[in-house]
Amino acid sequence: MDVNALLIVFLLTITALYGMGMLFASLFLLYGREATHIADLLQEPIYLFSGIYYPVLSSQVFSHAVKLVASMIPLTFGIDAIRLLLIMGKGIEDVTLHIVGLSLLVAILLPLAYIALRRMEETSKRHGRLTLRWQ
Repeated sequence: MDVNALLIVFLLTITALYGMGMLFASLFLLYGREATHIADLLQEPIYLFSGIYYPVLSSQVFSHAVKLVASMIPLTFGIDAIRLLLIMGKGIEDVTLHIVGLSLLVAILLPLAYIALRRMEETSKRHGRLTLRWQ
Protein backbone atom coordinates (compact mmCIF):
# COMPACT_ATOMS: atom_id res chain seq x y z
CA MET A 1 0.00 0.00 0.00
CA ASP A 2 1.39 3.37 -1.08
CA VAL A 3 0.57 5.72 1.81
CA ASN A 4 1.90 8.80 0.00
CA ALA A 5 -0.31 8.17 -3.02
CA LEU A 6 -3.26 7.56 -0.72
CA LEU A 7 -2.67 10.87 1.06
CA ILE A 8 -2.30 12.77 -2.24
CA VAL A 9 -5.50 11.26 -3.64
CA PHE A 10 -7.40 11.90 -0.42
CA LEU A 11 -6.36 15.56 -0.17
CA LEU A 12 -7.07 16.24 -3.85
CA THR A 13 -10.47 14.56 -3.57
CA ILE A 14 -11.43 16.58 -0.50
CA THR A 15 -10.27 19.82 -2.15
CA ALA A 16 -12.19 19.12 -5.37
CA LEU A 17 -15.31 18.18 -3.40
CA TYR A 18 -14.92 21.40 -1.39
CA GLY A 19 -14.94 23.40 -4.63
CA MET A 20 -17.98 21.52 -5.91
CA GLY A 21 -19.76 21.98 -2.59
CA MET A 22 -19.10 25.71 -2.50
CA LEU A 23 -20.33 26.01 -6.08
CA PHE A 24 -23.62 24.36 -5.13
CA ALA A 25 -23.80 26.30 -1.85
CA SER A 26 -23.87 29.57 -3.76
CA LEU A 27 -26.86 28.29 -5.73
CA PHE A 28 -28.65 27.21 -2.55
CA LEU A 29 -28.13 30.59 -0.90
CA LEU A 30 -29.32 32.46 -3.98
CA TYR A 31 -32.29 30.32 -5.03
CA GLY A 32 -33.29 28.54 -1.81
CA ARG A 33 -35.85 25.77 -2.12
CA GLU A 34 -35.72 25.67 -5.92
CA ALA A 35 -32.04 24.70 -5.78
CA THR A 36 -32.81 22.09 -3.13
CA HIS A 37 -35.17 20.33 -5.52
CA ILE A 38 -32.45 20.24 -8.18
CA ALA A 39 -29.97 18.85 -5.63
CA ASP A 40 -32.43 16.12 -4.66
CA LEU A 41 -32.87 15.29 -8.33
CA LEU A 42 -29.10 15.07 -8.91
CA GLN A 43 -28.22 13.15 -5.74
CA GLU A 44 -28.86 9.60 -6.92
CA PRO A 45 -27.26 10.02 -10.39
CA ILE A 46 -24.16 11.43 -8.68
CA TYR A 47 -24.02 8.38 -6.41
CA LEU A 48 -24.59 6.11 -9.38
CA PHE A 49 -21.89 7.64 -11.59
CA SER A 50 -19.33 8.31 -8.86
CA GLY A 51 -18.49 4.68 -8.26
CA ILE A 52 -19.90 4.37 -4.76
CA TYR A 53 -21.91 1.29 -5.69
CA TYR A 54 -19.46 -0.25 -8.19
CA PRO A 55 -16.22 0.73 -9.98
CA VAL A 56 -16.83 3.01 -12.95
CA LEU A 57 -13.48 4.17 -14.30
CA SER A 58 -11.49 0.97 -13.78
CA SER A 59 -14.32 -1.22 -15.08
CA GLN A 60 -14.51 -2.50 -18.65
CA VAL A 61 -18.31 -2.69 -18.54
CA PHE A 62 -19.16 0.97 -19.12
CA SER A 63 -18.93 2.93 -22.35
CA HIS A 64 -16.62 5.90 -22.81
CA ALA A 65 -19.62 8.24 -22.67
CA VAL A 66 -20.56 6.99 -19.19
CA LYS A 67 -16.95 7.27 -18.06
CA LEU A 68 -16.78 10.83 -19.44
CA VAL A 69 -19.87 11.86 -17.47
CA ALA A 70 -18.52 10.11 -14.38
CA SER A 71 -15.16 11.87 -14.68
CA MET A 72 -16.86 15.24 -14.12
CA ILE A 73 -17.58 14.18 -10.53
CA PRO A 74 -14.54 14.47 -8.20
CA LEU A 75 -15.74 11.58 -6.08
CA THR A 76 -15.38 9.23 -9.07
CA PHE A 77 -11.63 9.74 -9.34
CA GLY A 78 -11.18 9.67 -5.57
CA ILE A 79 -13.12 6.50 -4.87
CA ASP A 80 -11.66 4.66 -7.85
CA ALA A 81 -8.08 5.62 -6.92
CA ILE A 82 -8.56 4.74 -3.25
CA ARG A 83 -10.11 1.43 -4.29
CA LEU A 84 -7.10 0.70 -6.51
CA LEU A 85 -4.61 1.67 -3.80
CA LEU A 86 -6.22 -0.07 -0.84
CA ILE A 87 -7.98 -3.11 -2.27
CA MET A 88 -5.97 -3.88 -5.39
CA GLY A 89 -2.60 -2.96 -3.85
CA LYS A 90 -1.61 -0.68 -6.75
CA GLY A 91 0.98 2.10 -6.54
CA ILE A 92 1.14 5.77 -7.44
CA GLU A 93 2.03 4.99 -11.07
CA ASP A 94 -1.31 3.19 -11.43
CA VAL A 95 -3.34 6.15 -10.18
CA THR A 96 -1.47 8.90 -12.02
CA LEU A 97 -4.43 9.54 -14.33
CA HIS A 98 -6.70 9.84 -11.30
CA ILE A 99 -4.33 12.36 -9.71
CA VAL A 100 -4.19 14.39 -12.93
CA GLY A 101 -7.99 14.30 -13.22
CA LEU A 102 -8.44 15.40 -9.63
CA SER A 103 -5.87 18.18 -10.09
CA LEU A 104 -7.77 19.44 -13.14
CA LEU A 105 -11.05 19.37 -11.25
CA VAL A 106 -9.46 21.31 -8.38
CA ALA A 107 -8.10 23.88 -10.85
CA ILE A 108 -11.54 24.26 -12.43
CA LEU A 109 -13.91 23.96 -9.46
CA LEU A 110 -12.17 26.23 -6.93
CA PRO A 111 -12.10 29.32 -9.18
CA LEU A 112 -15.67 28.60 -10.33
CA ALA A 113 -16.79 28.34 -6.70
CA TYR A 114 -15.09 31.64 -5.88
CA ILE A 115 -16.72 33.37 -8.86
CA ALA A 116 -20.14 31.90 -8.03
CA LEU A 117 -19.95 32.97 -4.39
CA ARG A 118 -18.88 36.50 -5.38
CA ARG A 119 -21.73 36.79 -7.88
CA MET A 120 -24.17 35.41 -5.34
CA GLU A 121 -23.02 37.99 -2.81
CA GLU A 122 -23.23 40.86 -5.32
CA THR A 123 -26.67 39.78 -6.51
CA SER A 124 -28.02 39.37 -3.00
CA LYS A 125 -26.71 42.83 -2.02
CA ARG A 126 -28.14 44.42 -5.15
CA HIS A 127 -31.58 42.84 -4.88
CA GLY A 128 -31.70 42.38 -1.11
CA ARG A 129 -32.28 38.68 -1.61
CA LEU A 130 -30.51 35.98 0.30
CA THR A 131 -32.55 32.84 0.81
CA LEU A 132 -32.13 30.18 3.44
CA ARG A 133 -33.69 26.75 3.06
CA TRP A 134 -35.69 26.81 6.27
CA GLN A 135 -37.38 30.17 5.60
